Amino acid sequence: MFQFIGRAADQYRIPLLIGWITAAILITALAPNLDDIATNDSSDFLPDDSPSIAGRALVEEHFPGQVQANTITLVFDAGDGSDITQQMPYIGEVSQWLLSEAAPEGIAGVQSPALNPEAASAFIAPDGQIGLVVIGVTATDDVTQQALLDGIEEKLDEAPANLKVYATGSTAIFADYNTAITETVDRTLIVTVVLVIILLLAIYRSPISPLIPLTVVTLAYLIARGIVAWLGQAEVFNVSGTASMLLIVVMYGAGTDYCLFLINRFRDELAQRGSPRQSVRFAVKNVSEVISSSAGTVMAGFLAMATAQLGLFNTTGPTLVIGVVVGLLAGLTLTPAMLGLLGQRAFWPGKARQRQTGALYRRTSQLVSTRPLLTIGVIVLIMSPFALYGSGQQASYDTLADLPEDIASVEGFRLMEEHLGAGNLQPLTIVTELGTENLTAEVEQVTQMLQAVDGVAAVRSASQPLGFPQEMNDTLAAMSAMYLNPETGAARFEVVLEDNPYSLDAMAATQRIRDQLNDVPGQDAVVGSTAIQTDLRDTLAEDMRRTITLVLVGIFIVLLLMLRSVVAPMYLIGTILLSYGTTLGITRLVSDVLWGTDQLTWWVPFFMFVFLVALGIDYSIFLFGRIKEEVSRHGIQEGIHHAVEATGSVITSAGIIVAGTFGAMMGGEILGLAQIGFAVSVGILIDTFVVRTILDPALATFFGRWTWWPGGVRIRLEHPGAALEATSAD
Repeated sequence: MFQFIGRAADQYRIPLLIGWITAAILITALAPNLDDIATNDSSDFLPDDSPSIAGRALVEEHFPGQVQANTITLVFDAGDGSDITQQMPYIGEVSQWLLSEAAPEGIAGVQSPALNPEAASAFIAPDGQIGLVVIGVTATDDVTQQALLDGIEEKLDEAPANLKVYATGSTAIFADYNTAITETVDRTLIVTVVLVIILLLAIYRSPISPLIPLTVVTLAYLIARGIVAWLGQAEVFNVSGTASMLLIVVMYGAGTDYCLFLINRFRDELAQRGSPRQSVRFAVKNVSEVISSSAGTVMAGFLAMATAQLGLFNTTGPTLVIGVVVGLLAGLTLTPAMLGLLGQRAFWPGKARQRQTGALYRRTSQLVSTRPLLTIGVIVLIMSPFALYGSGQQASYDTLADLPEDIASVEGFRLMEEHLGAGNLQPLTIVTELGTENLTAEVEQVTQMLQAVDGVAAVRSASQPLGFPQEMNDTLAAMSAMYLNPETGAARFEVVLEDNPYSLDAMAATQRIRDQLNDVPGQDAVVGSTAIQTDLRDTLAEDMRRTITLVLVGIFIVLLLMLRSVVAPMYLIGTILLSYGTTLGITRLVSDVLWGTDQLTWWVPFFMFVFLVALGIDYSIFLFGRIKEEVSRHGIQEGIHHAVEATGSVITSAGIIVAGTFGAMMGGEILGLAQIGFAVSVGILIDTFVVRTILDPALATFFGRWTWWPGGVRIRLEHPGAALEATSAD
């Protein structure tokens, strides 16, 4: 098959070039913008049967219109030592404007101390410095929500000079998150392209050679991006902003590597044969199996993500698979077509010549092939402490922690956290079916039960609409069509937590509330941001176990089929796990130093594992494919020595490119993306310089002929011991 691909790429060079360029132009022009399709709302990625998602239906059934998953909270700050009540006329003006026809579309309702003076204490901090206006949001799509925020912020530009106003709440936070993601994507794309050009110029010392992989990968990326956008628009699956970002780094990293392997082989063949067309055919024939196997392991890893319950993972997996497939097809067809057209000009101003083995790889291969056990022991001894430290890392589910502190939504949230307690920003909503008999007494009983839960700051209900016991008046009684439905016997409660609603402590309190509600007859629902984060945590644990198992099994099968061995895949997977653990520990340590937290964003360890396994195993495949080839010529020890010498430079080049593309993510504003960019960069470099270049060859030498059991490698030697060595290696 690969021989046929080589002939076709040579024979149809110009049609292939024109076809890929035309496809990229048409798809880019016709497909929707992927940034407009992507979403970053956590609730969009939870399974429909998650308690926080399924519970919304119960809330809507008994309290139509009270499911306000999205809110905007305006925080009015009078300044240190000042009284916000002096600004009540302006707060009233803003509140009335929000309810008027002049306000932007998408507002469900407004709660304000100026509109409800009797309940003003619920919206003003005890120290009197800040006041709140809470806006219910009906707008669901990112465009309408952003337009709403823009309209509100334009109105707030008229605020008095001695008053600061911040827009925060779930809608504002996610709008800022979306903006930061978009800016990070754009910045990463630019940095990635520039970085790839610089690295390829350094590798080939030619202004022409870098244009080949850059053209191939860019055309493939434009096509893949358009396909993913179409699928997202058709609601085949949601596309996250994170997936949009990762599509860039995966395609420019792995795609450039595939081109790199092919260009290097073409250079060798051209130096030997002189004919560009023959060289293209032989290069494709000899390298395509390794490239396809490498892409196969990457796809196996990404496809395993499709089985996850969390949409962030099960939609990112297919997105990246599409990118890898398109990148592989472009690499196997467009790259050789361009090489065939350019010939020697691809390496201008120099000429194609055989690769020269550097002294570093020569010394490394000699050490590995002569002292394998010592090499293994030293590396494991150095890496193990980092892996142990990494095993103790805790995940962060705090969306705010992912954003810079100087963003308005974060500043507003921090003010609330300081003066009111963070739980007031996003309280939990609880609905219970209590029945129509003794409803008032049961509401009070449940209120007291919730109030007693560790981690609960206040409970608002029909018996205490302001969150604390108070003599009822007409206004408070009216606030009660909000917390009670006498016709269905259902009661609604708002629970304000003591801690940041995104914190692990708040999630623990939410779980305690759910446990307490198990003793209440009838159905119940707990919804809100903290409930969503709690479900994310629980679902993530299941997804990690399932995906890790499937990824390792998939990688094992690919290695088994390629190497015809059971032993080699087992210790190669062992080195993968060691490398992952080491990287996790280093990332935790560096995150504490650079970003002031040793907690990693909740999705970082998951993506780390998949990327380090799927992308890192590429180099094992390339290396062990060459080891198998050299062992058949020179025997086990000498063959491993030659293989490390021959592949050292290309593996290093490939690893640096992938590390560089992921490292470009560190320039963005999203902490989680910076963490994963750092982690994958470090992990790939560890794989490149330590695991694949030293540890894996040392293991292959140590296991000797058992590395290839049960398939074996037939050794072709022209010396008296050839027959004996051939027998021992089979």
